[in-house]
Amino acid sequence: MEMDEVIRLLFGWDIDMSETSNTDPSSSSSERSKKLRCLEYAHHRVNRAMEGLDPLQGKQMWPSDTRKGRLGHAAVRFDITSNVGQSALSLDRLSVASQSNFSTVRANTCVFRGRWQYEVQLGSKGVMQIGWATIGCKFSQETGVGDTINSYAYDGNRICKWNISTQKYGEEWIGGDIIGCTIDLDSSKLEFYRNGRTMGKAFDCIHVGPGMAYFPAVSLGFKESIVANFGSTPMRYPVPGFEPIQQAPFRDLAKAEKLIVWLSQLLRLFEYKDEILGQDASQSDESISNQAFLMRLAQMLLHHLAPLLLSPYIIEACFVPLLESLCKVTSVSGLSMNETPDGKKHRLMLFLDMMFAFLEEHELKKSLEGIIVCLLTRFRQVSSSLEYRQQKQSLLLLTCLVQHTRTRHHLLEKILFGVVRFNSFLHVKPVDGSCVADVAHVWWDSNSVDQTVEQNKAAYFVACQKIQEAVASVEALQVELLKILLDNSDGTPMQASSRKIFLRNFREFLHENVLSNPTQRPVTLCCIYRLLVTFQALWECEVGEYPIVIPARTFYDGSVNYYNIDRLGGVLSHLNRTLRVQLMQVLGADHPVITTVELPRSLMRDLDNALVGFLLEGEEKCVSLDAAASLVELLDGVILLYYVEAHRHLSKVRAVVCSDDKQSQLAWLLRVVLHTVKQASQEGQLFAYVPIFYLHSLIEICAALRTYIHPAAPLENVQGYEDLLIEVSQFLCDHFSDPRIVHTGSKDALIQALASFICSPNTLLSLESVPYTSRMTMVRALLRPYESRAWAQSNWVLVRIWQGCGFAFRYHKSPHLLKKHGPRPLQADSSLISQSIQPCPSYLFQCHVKEVMMSDERVTTAFLNSVLNQLNWAFSEFIGMLQEIQNVSIRPQRVFIESRQLKICATCFDLTLALVRVLEMVASIAPEIFTDVTRSSSEVLLGRLCQVLCQVLNRVSSQTSCFQHVITLDIPDLESVDHFPILTAVVGVLLALLLDDMQEFDVNVSKVPRVTKAVLIEPSFQLESICFVLGDVQKGLILKKVKPFSFYNYSDDVSIAEIENVKKMIQLLSFYQGRLSDAGVISEDEICTICYASPISAIFKPCNHHSCRTCIAHHLMISRACFFCKEPVQFVIGLDDTVLPDLSRLGTQSS
Repeated sequence: MEMDEVIRLLFGWDIDMSETSNTDPSSSSSERSKKLRCLEYAHHRVNRAMEGLDPLQGKQMWPSDTRKGRLGHAAVRFDITSNVGQSALSLDRLSVASQSNFSTVRANTCVFRGRWQYEVQLGSKGVMQIGWATIGCKFSQETGVGDTINSYAYDGNRICKWNISTQKYGEEWIGGDIIGCTIDLDSSKLEFYRNGRTMGKAFDCIHVGPGMAYFPAVSLGFKESIVANFGSTPMRYPVPGFEPIQQAPFRDLAKAEKLIVWLSQLLRLFEYKDEILGQDASQSDESISNQAFLMRLAQMLLHHLAPLLLSPYIIEACFVPLLESLCKVTSVSGLSMNETPDGKKHRLMLFLDMMFAFLEEHELKKSLEGIIVCLLTRFRQVSSSLEYRQQKQSLLLLTCLVQHTRTRHHLLEKILFGVVRFNSFLHVKPVDGSCVADVAHVWWDSNSVDQTVEQNKAAYFVACQKIQEAVASVEALQVELLKILLDNSDGTPMQASSRKIFLRNFREFLHENVLSNPTQRPVTLCCIYRLLVTFQALWECEVGEYPIVIPARTFYDGSVNYYNIDRLGGVLSHLNRTLRVQLMQVLGADHPVITTVELPRSLMRDLDNALVGFLLEGEEKCVSLDAAASLVELLDGVILLYYVEAHRHLSKVRAVVCSDDKQSQLAWLLRVVLHTVKQASQEGQLFAYVPIFYLHSLIEICAALRTYIHPAAPLENVQGYEDLLIEVSQFLCDHFSDPRIVHTGSKDALIQALASFICSPNTLLSLESVPYTSRMTMVRALLRPYESRAWAQSNWVLVRIWQGCGFAFRYHKSPHLLKKHGPRPLQADSSLISQSIQPCPSYLFQCHVKEVMMSDERVTTAFLNSVLNQLNWAFSEFIGMLQEIQNVSIRPQRVFIESRQLKICATCFDLTLALVRVLEMVASIAPEIFTDVTRSSSEVLLGRLCQVLCQVLNRVSSQTSCFQHVITLDIPDLESVDHFPILTAVVGVLLALLLDDMQEFDVNVSKVPRVTKAVLIEPSFQLESICFVLGDVQKGLILKKVKPFSFYNYSDDVSIAEIENVKKMIQLLSFYQGRLSDAGVISEDEICTICYASPISAIFKPCNHHSCRTCIAHHLMISRACFFCKEPVQFVIGLDDTVLPDLSRLGTQSS
């Protein structure tokens, strides 16, 4: 191929090449001279072509725009001075995000004649009003575009149009939609378009004439965002007959088109460089090689093209189509990288090499940034079909670009974690609603046997499969992109590998955009799924070792920067000081973590981050990262990302389609986290270094698999799910009271997780399947005294173990709530015991509770004393607040009661109820604790129990008490407060205590049984309070218009057998109460001077004062000083000189 042919192929066959043919081709110098002449000709040819492009068709190049009918700047942007409310605008003032209730901003250019259009891409789908407004419109944070007389707007969230009043109009929009806004000032009409489809005429008589000029204007609700295109880039959906408000750069566009045509020809010529004459091995060093000749031509073209690439319009209109042609993505939308022709790949790589060689740094950055922004804009747009054509084209082009090493490094360093976020390319949005309507079928899981339901179910699964297959093709391209971005083989001594750059910036991304400002974006969930698939593929290829576990050393050796994330054991600096010896044994005395511990505390905070920077700086000297360590760091970031954002978003989208592979990915991640924390637990005290998000992620992923996944993918689909649940259950049993976990939120999360496992039959079965030692560890932790710890949730776990076995405790929701017809239903945030949860008692754990309590009297005494103490406190607080409410309600003036006070009152009632139910369980499964005379604590515990039960009964059953008064008020925030739940619980305890006495009851036996006597001799005991539960109320005390309470009114909830037992209990107590009254009255000298109810039965030593056993036992729990003389009491003896057990010390030792 001759030199002149090269020039003609490049610039056209009609050019005159005679000037380049006047040399002798026989010499090397002449060959060099000919190439130089060709280069000079090409230089002049390009310069003349660029200078000769005059304005086309009367159009003038930007920045002057003299078109009729418009006023303002040539470059149309949002006008900052017009902003009402708080908004965040991008640097180019085309993107706006609202940061206030309702913010409004208009453009800096207006139109008064002609036909104009602009477009808006939605960043969200909330309340927004988009349209036109005059300069005279006055907006506020309550009124926006369309709320004033000369402003007109469309709102796709509420599907209406606005001009002072509102009318139905248009279609519902979603994030990513492109809304076209057109104004015809010649015909006084406004029209809106959604993704290129007209939604019909919106307004047909807008005000026009002198003084009437309309600005593009938008009003956005809080956290809503849009990106406007007034003509800075080609209109995505141009409307025939309408012009963009900003004029296109026609002259620059013509230049760019010509240069790109020449570049395309030049890239083809590189494939024939060896066929150009003059290229042989004998030529001298001074000769110009064909490669250099062609590269010099490329430099000339790029020299003129580079300034043009600073324009987003040129990028989208000319440059991106060139790249697409080089990748062949315009003809095959679903083409994978392996199917791209090799010639196309070579041309693209060559062209990118040219850009890095000949463009200035700022030109290169701006052009690559423009390409990525253009691709992201296309990618974000909602697809109109299941083919996802635009999304695939954008992903394929981006994947082709990042195959070029220098481009990949540049994008990772300066663009994908800065100007745009890489995770935006990992999202898959639902297709347009019209497409969904054509594909989707509605079905929801139910117990119906209707044939139509089964048909809908079959059609639903077919539609799901079709959607999953369509989405899978997009996901495959996203995973391919991530694999290339995580390349670990392209590092050099002077340049970090792509994986190293990605991981460093990914960590910064997590810190700046996730930890500091969590937003719960839907894209996060998609990002996690893609990263997991990518990780698994890379791990299989590069490491291949299983099971995958994140080494515990990672958490304390400083290799990964966890910033200010708390650890299970507390703050990092505190752990480093307290566990310094253990760290030295593992890391060595010279490790930077150890050396920084010895520095002053004032420097520790700065050095925590400096330490990580030092370790990472040392790694930069390596050509590439260790495969396993780098992938572990990636997985660690994925787990953190799930904890911060994904789980909360997943809980909001439980009704969306979730395929089996997504479910299996979550299950896989759960196993990794579980194995990691279990291995870290074996590190002894160093387990405290585990970041809190590992524990929370373990709990949240397990909850997601059980609760948030759509019925189309049930938990049973997970392979080995039963063993997985058992492993999680065992971890919860072993660690929910682990002293190494001191972080308050983590301890709460563990007990909440345990409580949720108790609530479901499947997870309860897994708890019952863990090893015996783990189950007993859990039970012993639950039965620790309630003082000095958060006890309410532990108590609720015990209630759930019992629910379904107690007296009338088979309900999932208290029957009185089902009968109420109040102004609103029970609040979702009310107490757990009031929630609608099906009972699923655990007889196995009831046996374990009995085993622990019967085997260790110290534990039992301490626990029951703490339960009784808390019950006294909760019920006293409850009654005190009821009295305040009663006092307020009877005042003549109108007084409002704070909702917070009402909620606290309801909480105290629920706590009282839960504590009584726990006492019922203990009295039912292990009555010997209260009735066995051989147990030293039984008498005192029985006395305390009878005392508190009688107090509750008397307060609740009294017809003139504050309890009855507040019940009649029917206060909305006190729905859970009623007679039924508390009276059934108290009666259940009494029946459990008196069961043996009732079975052995004989009217011919005069001796009063021990438990019955303990109940009857309680000073506050009133038989009428027990009779109240069957509707037996004394005459004169029945309130008017109030139906007397009775278990008979709850025939569906209180069985006949239970009512008969209540009758027997009343008969028993009534009979023996008469016997005790016949026995006579105790003389004053023999009665206890503290309670004046029981006979003297204890003597204090050494002071010899005396009282009953119950009083001294209660007193010694508070003080060791004598009740009378304040002298310290060393021990107590009975009337028979036997030393009585010191229950106060017994409970303290156990605690």
